[in-house]
Amino acid sequence: MSTSKKPRRGIRVKPETPAASSNLDQPDAPTSSLSHGTDGTDGTALIGKGKSGPMTPQSSWDRWDREVLESAINPAITAPQEDDILVEAPPDVSQCPCWRCYLDWWRDGENKRAPGVYHHDREKREGDETRADKWVCGPLVVLATTFDQRGESFGRLLRFQDVRGRWHEWNMPMRLLRGTADELRGELLDLGLAISPNARDRLSHYLMHRAPQREVISALSLGWHDDTFVFPDVAIGPAEIRYQSESAAPADYDQRGTLDDWRANVAALASGNTCLTLAISAALAGPLLARVHLESCGLHFHGDSSGGKTTALQAAVSVWGSRDMLRTWRATGNGLEAAAAESTDALLALDEISEADGREIGSIVYALANGRGKSRANRSGGARRIARWRTVVLSSGEKTLEARMLEAGARHHAGQDVRLLNLPVDGHRHGTFDTIHGRDSARAFADEIKSSSARYYGRAGRAFVRFLVEHLGDDFGAMVKELTDRLPTREGQEARAARQFALIATAGELATQAGITGWEKGAATKATVSAYTRWREARGRGNAEATKILEAVRDFIERHGDTRFTRLYGADRPLRGDRAGYTETLGERLTYLFTASGLGEATQGHDRTRVLDALEAAGWLVLKPGKPPQNKGETRRLQRKIEGRVVTLYGVDVPDEGEGNERVNRHLEVVQ
Repeated sequence: MSTSKKPRRGIRVKPETPAASSNLDQPDAPTSSLSHGTDGTDGTALIGKGKSGPMTPQSSWDRWDREVLESAINPAITAPQEDDILVEAPPDVSQCPCWRCYLDWWRDGENKRAPGVYHHDREKREGDETRADKWVCGPLVVLATTFDQRGESFGRLLRFQDVRGRWHEWNMPMRLLRGTADELRGELLDLGLAISPNARDRLSHYLMHRAPQREVISALSLGWHDDTFVFPDVAIGPAEIRYQSESAAPADYDQRGTLDDWRANVAALASGNTCLTLAISAALAGPLLARVHLESCGLHFHGDSSGGKTTALQAAVSVWGSRDMLRTWRATGNGLEAAAAESTDALLALDEISEADGREIGSIVYALANGRGKSRANRSGGARRIARWRTVVLSSGEKTLEARMLEAGARHHAGQDVRLLNLPVDGHRHGTFDTIHGRDSARAFADEIKSSSARYYGRAGRAFVRFLVEHLGDDFGAMVKELTDRLPTREGQEARAARQFALIATAGELATQAGITGWEKGAATKATVSAYTRWREARGRGNAEATKILEAVRDFIERHGDTRFTRLYGADRPLRGDRAGYTETLGERLTYLFTASGLGEATQGHDRTRVLDALEAAGWLVLKPGKPPQNKGETRRLQRKIEGRVVTLYGVDVPDEGEGNERVNRHLEVVQ
């Protein structure tokens, strides 16, 4: 049995490995004697020229399964192929000073030096000019100059190798080179690039020493850019475009397993389950938003604790990436803005609304739906670029948005419920699930989905984007409209919700057509129609804002009718608190005559015209008798002479709970 000589300190020579890590103990010029090759290599191999030999018992290969170890060091991105800075042999002194990048160990006389970027300079030794080799960092090549579509936000497209031999690509913003460039080096170090601590400034000089002739467009946000869809690591579509980020490892869109694995172990379990099918279809709907000119789509799953809501969100997240993409409501508004921007044209999943500050939920919902962040000033006092996004939001919690907000003392608005639709998901045969596909229990079924979605993820979303790119000529908007028209609606808010459900159904059906889900044709539509029906039943009839106005007026009268209203004429008990109005008997019914301030207090947060529209449409508003004048507002205002002066009042006749159903339902025709 042969024994290998012990390599010099800090030098690792891996048999059959195309690249080795640089020596940080000798940063200026890591070297190794040519006679110090281990068994399995002659120590002189350049790119693609390694020689294999007998393994020694001391070799680490004996302790590790070869396949596992090779999979750990296989490059994730191929090494750069053509660039005049890539060499296998050092330059002549006459060519110095210059930069060179070596992808493998290279020879320098009797020594060999580690791979990486070198600055070759000149120096005089004993009167003769010689080459001085300064090692800067591991293999790193500047592939292209990048800039956005406005000719701004310049950067460098870098490809570099970490200490394990894996290749990474990063569209680095040029602004990271300002000052000492500590932030830049930190990002590169974090991704495993070896950098000489004695050549800190040289790295910046290397990145700036020339502007590559190749030019690539930078994307400052993820998602669609014209007909190309940008991920953090790749762009799918006809344009050559790369995502630019100050982080070399931006938002997670990881992949694991194959699409077949995901289809068989996640999508197949969703079949026959309304909530799971809806969640996965909603996750797939993100890339369709821009194609059908919608800014947002949102569902909030609510129901009993441990009912499977989080399981549905985990299945949805697996469409795009790992479990790390499942966020919680426990975040600041600024944090959720950043999360939404990272989820553009994809999915933003927020679990457990009970963890959110109920006072901020309303503003967060509006911001997520509007797709715009706050306006902020930069250091010079100018305006920063406003963060923008367009995303599908899936949320979960035991309570509805309104219940969580009221619990925190915040005022709830009907518009929030239209932007993030409250959908009850319990009450199925197995809680959240309609079928558990032969498993022993709903808990076991949920655990299997959670386990599978943690093992197989990230493939379906990219496959769906490729399908859309190949079918950009199709009229996806017409598909959504056709489904929208098939859903029953009673007024504007329901029509808006119907379009969101139709979008989700369209995404599910297109993914099925593409062979991504493995579901039967029509399965996504069936689940969506069922969910839409449950949403309508839970919401109740009519316009939600009008309903809230009527409820607020009735509640105010029940609480203050005997204390803050006095009879218009005749003796009455004294007021307790500020006056809200008067009472008057018209015919056989008691009418409440609100002052303007009293009506505003009763319907706080609603526009007065909108309030009067709702009251009139419901038949609650007492109108001025006689021929209606041209000004509609005149018929709504009643004048009464009180203590010698004319007072303008608003008459409200609230029906009894039992006999007033017909009048209450008339608010369906309220003006939008």
